[in-house]
Order: sequence, then structure tokens, then C-alpha cells
Amino acid sequence: MSIALGAATNDGLSMAADSRFWYLTNSQQPQPDTGSKVTPYSARGGTLLVAFTGLWDGDLVFERYEAALALWAATERPLSSLGDMLAEWVAWPLTQEACKDELRKNLSEMLIGFVAPDHPPELLHVLSSKTCARIPIGRDRAIGGDPFPVERSAAAPPELPGVGPHLLNRCRAIVSGHPHKSYGYPIQLVQVSSSAPRKVVRQFCNEFGAQVRTPPNLVYLPPKLKLT
Repeated sequence: MSIALGAATNDGLSMAADSRFWYLTNSQQPQPDTGSKVTPYSARGGTLLVAFTGLWDGDLVFERYEAALALWAATERPLSSLGDMLAEWVAWPLTQEACKDELRKNLSEMLIGFVAPDHPPELLHVLSSKTCARIPIGRDRAIGGDPFPVERSAAAPPELPGVGPHLLNRCRAIVSGHPHKSYGYPIQLVQVSSSAPRKVVRQFCNEFGAQVRTPPNLVYLPPKLKLT
């Protein structure tokens, strides 16, 4: 399980997440690594951000994930249409798969956000129950948080410069306040502004809030895809 948070502001999108994930080796032993749980995609003249928590089984859902993003990117469908597809095609089956194994039992969820010159910042919470919900400006949304319940929503600054530190502090408080092998530093912050909707700004911070170098050979979950 992981920790991820997001917020849409009047002038952009922000997402933060811890960077530890676990994978199974060829001998089926769990092994920790560092990765990006927030993936940016260039689409429809702007940027789509996707944050993911839970079990990722690429063999089970990769083609459906790719199909949902490609279908949405090639049309003028609203972001809620992508949210509905990801909820039914990805989050729901991954959660059902995880629930078969008591050791991996958790919810697979996503945050998806989009901003473009002709599209104001918008953020959706893709739930494991085949539904999605829009997050209003002035509120953040947290997903993940095993084995304790994360406070799902809190008041957030309505402008981009203030929401970055807000999300970093919220994520640091969760990771440091509830130590668990599922979470780990550094924390990643990804931001996109309405004034430059194709420019993705990324930084990593340690447990003290200081910026650190981007980890080498960064693995992306969800995976990177070329949409446009």
C-alpha cells in the first residue's frame, strides 16, 4: 500500500506521494524499491496526472489501463468518463485480485487530474467500488494508507504556491507519524500550472522537508505511456 495526495487549485494541479513500492522477485520474494507513484501524461494540449495506490498487477490490467487513457485522449470526453473507465476496468479488478490474498489485501485507488489551456484544473478520486468522485477546489484528497485510515480530505490552499508545501507536510506527517514498511522517503511532489499546462515540475523531499536529488532509474507505477 502507498500514500498519495492531490489537490486542484485555481491555477493548477498538485500531487504528492511516498516513493517506496514492493515487487516480487523471480523467486517470489518481496523486495522494496523506489518509484514514482505519480505519472504525468501529455494529452489534449495539456497534462494528465495519475497517482496510484494499492496492488499493481500489470498482467491483469495493463491493456485496459492503456485503452482507457488512449480512448479518453483521442476524444473530447469529460475527465469523469476516464474516471469511470479506470474505476471499472482497473481499480475494481485490482482490488478483487488483492483480496484473494490476505497478505496483499488492500484497496486499489487513483487520483486523476487534468489541466489544459481550454480546461481548468480538475481532480477526481477513482475508487475501488467502480465509481469516481470530483474533488472541489479548496480541498485535498488522500488515498492509500494501510494499515491505518488516512484522513481522506482536508482544507487546502486555493492557489498553486501554497498547496505544494501543504501536500508535502500532510504526506510527511502520515509517513513519519505512522511508520510502516509499506511507506518510505523520499516524498515526491508533482505540479502543473494553468499558465504552462505542458510543463511538469517535480521535486523529491526527505523526512525533514529538504529537497533531494531525483532517485536514479525511477520506476513509474502507473507506467508511462505516449498518448499524443
